[in-house]
Amino acid sequence: NRFIINRFLSAMNIWPSCRARTQKAVFKFVYNCSFRKSAELPPRFSSDKAAEKGIIYVHWPYCSQLCTYCNFNKYVSRDVKHNDLVSCLIQEVTTLLRMSSIDEVTSVYFGGGTPSLAEPLAIETILATISKLVPTSPNIEVSLEVNPTSGQLHKLKHFKHAGINRLSIGMQSLRNKDLKLFNRDHSTQDALRTLEDASSFFKGRISIDMIFGRPGQSFLEWKQELSEVIQICDQHLSLYQLTVELGTPLAKMIQKGELCLPASEELADMYEYSVDELQQAEILRYEVSNFSKMGAECQHSLSYWTGRDYIGIGPGAHSRFIARHQSGYCHSVNTLEPKQWMTKVYHDGHGIQFLKHLSKKERAEEILTTSLRTTKGLYAKTWDKLVPDVQQFSSLFNDGHENVRHLCQNGLLVIDEHGMRATMKGLNVIDAIVVELLSI
Repeated sequence: NRFIINRFLSAMNIWPSCRARTQKAVFKFVYNCSFRKSAELPPRFSSDKAAEKGIIYVHWPYCSQLCTYCNFNKYVSRDVKHNDLVSCLIQEVTTLLRMSSIDEVTSVYFGGGTPSLAEPLAIETILATISKLVPTSPNIEVSLEVNPTSGQLHKLKHFKHAGINRLSIGMQSLRNKDLKLFNRDHSTQDALRTLEDASSFFKGRISIDMIFGRPGQSFLEWKQELSEVIQICDQHLSLYQLTVELGTPLAKMIQKGELCLPASEELADMYEYSVDELQQAEILRYEVSNFSKMGAECQHSLSYWTGRDYIGIGPGAHSRFIARHQSGYCHSVNTLEPKQWMTKVYHDGHGIQFLKHLSKKERAEEILTTSLRTTKGLYAKTWDKLVPDVQQFSSLFNDGHENVRHLCQNGLLVIDEHGMRATMKGLNVIDAIVVELLSI
């Protein structure tokens, strides 16, 4: 968000003439990834290393219809070969778990696309395969993204029996006009009914997704809607500012002048008001876009942000893990298109299209960037454990460094004997803070 970055740069007394260069550094770091093609992957073999805990993401690429704002890897097809897709998912998770150093799975997340279009038996079969390959945590979190369409009660019951123990319901809005604009396949009443049905099986284990900053939305309108969200929120809320992705139908409507987004200042006010109001309701921010009652944080997401190994299976899925034959981290990206991905899985046992071995510096930058998105921040012991070959935390990040001292003096960052974390004010401009720290 360029407005947020500029606001930070102003607070840090960085001259406007320097801001374009600093902005460019942010987006270059976040998006500039290069990969090399993977010829083949090694088989799993024994390792003397301590057991590694990890997580698994399962991508179901199909939707019933396409949302106007979404640029995820998703497809609409009337000829989905469910059995073939599930067979390939099972083959790929088998291959990658054998390749990785993961010896215990702590969470599984079914995302998409619309994974609730899958049959519960498919979910059950994938989970059974994982548990046969590696031990799973006794309190494993198994999440499923659900579109709140009508008639979900019967299927939700079967998902529960299949092994799902947490739902993420994609409400996105409580206003029918915006749901229609987004081309969602549900109404406000459908969403509320699905939430009520879900409470029968997943009470205390339900998250809802909401988007603010929608076209034509005013601060007062969001204020009213947020009060309604707080009333229905079970334990967890993922709150995202609308991102206009190039090439989407929504982006084209905005480019033509058919729609108008709220001003940057108003968007910042919406977000800061949301943080305050949710805190009053004891729904606390634990990451930039995620809020929960105490103890209801999404463990899968926390694993991403704190640097745990993860495997992604399915078309377009990403992975980060230590391979059994190596000491460094691998970053892999799967083939995007489902049919091509399945062909590759049948041939190679996996759908990896690109593979990159992360340097120590790249791994350190990732740990710094993701950890500081959380309210707990980056623990010194975590840094020293995950990137032991990089300079120790205490000697690298201290108030003797000009960038660090400047951030602390402006009330954006706190450093103590435990580690480093952004303040509540700092979390609002965390991307720009990370840029400052990456320059150390």
